[in-house]
Amino acid sequence: MRKKKNDKKKCPFIDDNCIEKGCKIYNEKLDNCELYILSFNLFKLCKQIEALPDLTDK
Repeated sequence: MRKKKNDKKKCPFIDDNCIEKGCKIYNEKLDNCELYILSFNLFKLCKQIEALPDLTDK
């Protein structure tokens, strides 16, 4: 379920609302925490790696 645009983001470190401005891991261009962006990208990478043919059988 996606969050509504007006819902406050939660900080994974302080378990409180995200401060956005002034946070060193907040990405303003993507409007999200770098931690969540990293985990999403790693998930996508794992799915792509799983789709590759197994090269160890040769």
